Parts: sequence; structure tokens; C-alpha cells
Amino acid sequence: MAGTKWAETNRQLRDLYEEYGPYISSIAPRETGYSFPLFMRLPEAYFEQTVRIMVIGQETHGWDLVPPLAPSESATSRLLDMYAEFENGRRYYRSPFWLASHNLQLKLNPGSDPCALAWTNLGRVDQHRARATNIGNDERLLQLVLLEVEIAKPDCVVFWTGPNYESMLEGAFLGVEKSEFDAHSHRELARLIHPSLPTCSYRTYHPNYLSRSRRLAQVLQSIVSDTIDSTGRLR
Repeated sequence: MAGTKWAETNRQLRDLYEEYGPYISSIAPRETGYSFPLFMRLPEAYFEQTVRIMVIGQETHGWDLVPPLAPSESATSRLLDMYAEFENGRRYYRSPFWLASHNLQLKLNPGSDPCALAWTNLGRVDQHRARATNIGNDERLLQLVLLEVEIAKPDCVVFWTGPNYESMLEGAFLGVEKSEFDAHSHRELARLIHPSLPTCSYRTYHPNYLSRSRRLAQVLQSIVSDTIDSTGRLR
């Protein structure tokens, strides 16, 4: 069953990216320093998890095809292969983003593969390895994140994006509501409420900031406890 769902979901994602590819190329031309777009190919193990997790970051810091794309090659196929080969940061042992994401996966799915999750970004591309501010709030581009969530159907979504990316989050999920919980400030951790998001959806700071401010453990514990309570009610 998991294999069938894996194949069908990734087919839907591929179709989505094939549709969006020309538009992304038109507004984020490579000649002006934009990276290739981030396209997801979900690992089969994602569908075997008790709690399916999706983590959403800010943008990539360089996402380029090596070797370069040949004229006869499909850009979508190569980008999906690159995503799969990246294995959700399996070899990024010192990355705060991936350490926190893998920790979250293991806390909610004990004994699992720490990389058996879904990952995407609010920013579809970067520009010169930084935030692509010129197209960051493009409505059609932001809608891609919402569609990815609807296709992947996670049980828990964590936006590691921080309040400085709020306009992008609100552009992707129009009408999203935010509420505080536990002893966290609204800026540090908020619960997100939107028809396209699961009950367990949260926005917090990037793990790099949380680690430096020594707040990562507290934020993770709040997310984990709330998700366990909520999924216990849902299942």
C-alpha cells in the first residue's frame, strides 16, 4: 500500500512541477543569478511513518545541477533526482536546520529513519545563494507550497521560517490564522490554522537562531508534545 501511495503522490508532484516549470523559468532566469527551483520527490519511507512530517524552510543556499543540464535532458527529472540524492540532509551533520528536523522526526517516530520526512521551502529559488526578494511574494509561485502540502498530506508541518517570512507564509496560505500556545511568544512559536494545513502546523524561528538563543529544546518539546496529543485524538 505504501509503495502505491508513494508512486501516485510523486506522480502528482511531478505533474505539478511540469506545469510550473516554464513559469518559474520566466520569472527567475538563471542568467540573473537565480538557482534552480526546489522540487520534492518524497521518500517511500515517508508513507510508512506513524506521524508524517513536513518541514518548510526559507530558501536554498545554492541549488544547482552538476553536471550542467544537457539540451536534451528534462530539467524536472534532473531536479527530482537531485532532491532524492540529497536525502533530506542525511550528510549535513552540522546543519542546525537538518539536526532539528531529524530530531523532530525521531521524537515523533522513534526508531525511524531520521530522513523519512518531506522538505520544501517557502522560497522556491534563491538568488546568488540568498533570499530572492524580487519574486519572494509572487502569488502564483507561493501557491506551489500550498499545493505541495495538499498533495503530500502530512500530519505535522513545521515552518522553520521565523516572523521575517510572515508575508510569504500569508501569501501562500491566504487567511491563515495564528495562535500562541504554551509559554512561547507569538514570534517564537505560533500554531497555524488553515484549511490546507493539518491540525499540527507550527511556525517558529529558523533552528540556527533557536540554537544560538538556546531555545531549540523548548520549542521542539512544545511541538512534539502538542503533536502527540493532537494525533492521539485524530487516530
